Amino acid sequence: MVLDHFPVLSLQRLCLTKIALGISNDPEMTALEKENDLLKYFPLNKGIENILAIHKNDHQFSSREDEYPSLYITTPFNHRHFRQSNKPPIYYRNLDTTDYFEFPWCFRLQPKKNLYYAEWNNLILEKISSLSIPKPFHNELLTLVRCIRLEIKKWMLKHCRILRCSDELISFHWKSSGKINYEETAKSLIKNEKLDIRTRYALASFYYLKDDAIYLWSKERMSWGVKYLISHDHPCLKIWNNCVKRRSAIEWDNLADNRTGFEIGMLGDSSESWHSHYHLGIRTVFTKLATGKKIEWLNYSVKYETIDGEDFLFCLSHLKAHHDKESIFRDYPCQILAYFLDWPLQSEFLEVAENMWSFLSGSIFFFLLHFIIYERILKEWDDYDYFYLLREFWRQSPIHLKECIKLKNIYQVVMLAIDCGDTSSFYEEEIAKLCENIDYAFRIP
Repeated sequence: MVLDHFPVLSLQRLCLTKIALGISNDPEMTALEKENDLLKYFPLNKGIENILAIHKNDHQFSSREDEYPSLYITTPFNHRHFRQSNKPPIYYRNLDTTDYFEFPWCFRLQPKKNLYYAEWNNLILEKISSLSIPKPFHNELLTLVRCIRLEIKKWMLKHCRILRCSDELISFHWKSSGKINYEETAKSLIKNEKLDIRTRYALASFYYLKDDAIYLWSKERMSWGVKYLISHDHPCLKIWNNCVKRRSAIEWDNLADNRTGFEIGMLGDSSESWHSHYHLGIRTVFTKLATGKKIEWLNYSVKYETIDGEDFLFCLSHLKAHHDKESIFRDYPCQILAYFLDWPLQSEFLEVAENMWSFLSGSIFFFLLHFIIYERILKEWDDYDYFYLLREFWRQSPIHLKECIKLKNIYQVVMLAIDCGDTSSFYEEEIAKLCENIDYAFRIP
């Protein structure tokens, strides 16, 4: 099963990624992006848990409305939900990204940004054309450049409460997949003496690099005042700092509780206080946790989308028992399948879906279809053939899930997308425009 390993990328994709990495550093392009804050309006998290929470009791469904009325009467965006508060709740548990919306699946670029965004796209295409690359690859490269710029944006958001420097001092280390190598980038920054010692120590600590942390904490390198500021800025490092100061062995499970807020009474309700940096050193700490703590850690990370698809596969590979893995598949099938709608994992989506049909509810199937159409196809992500993916996803789906969708407005849009295979033609249909509102798409015609 593909969930047991990271998929092997084609040589063509590896080459295109290498080219896209070069283009993404173009100063003219990055200046235009920053000047108009173009990436601010691309959500970095799908907000799945909050959307599904509205239908948390819809674990079953039927083609008969009277048998399961809640699936047909309630909608994901009913007025009752929005009247609960004047301010939309934060959908993303990572406290560094609170400037994003709770329900990003409904998001569209602000009209005033569209012209700047078109200018940015055209500039990237000019850079691509200057490299004498065959035209059939241009749109795919454009999308890969966008993915890379979003990857950088995501990294910056995750580290914005740690970094005390301008991004000019950051030299990213990249994987062949086009994802940032977080661990190697952190190690490089820790060695960079142009950064202040508070930043370097915080990075060493959040990435669980004990030797580097001990070296930086030493009396001759760090004053008492700086140590106080570190403790004040990052109270979740209390146990870690004590281990570093005493050079004692690390009790990884206790450290994980301290870092995350699972420790009883330390930070109150862990669902609200989960610290935004707990996952940065996941590839170091996860392998050292006891099995129960691994499952606890991974469940939360998947539920609230605080780790990406590559880290999810890494963690999954370190769970030995099949029933532990199956428990996560059963509890969070939507989040897991959504990982495989992100670059570079899309080629494995259908195989993963084939193994997870028994875990999907009608609501989850609806949300995945809506996401593929409105967040991938209509936003022109050309990093994969999403028309093909949608067509096969629908074809392979069980009859009872199809019957559920046939009762919704979105069914007409799904059929239009499957039949035409062209973005411009099916989006001209009025029903396609109306169903961009996920509330309307969920209703019965």
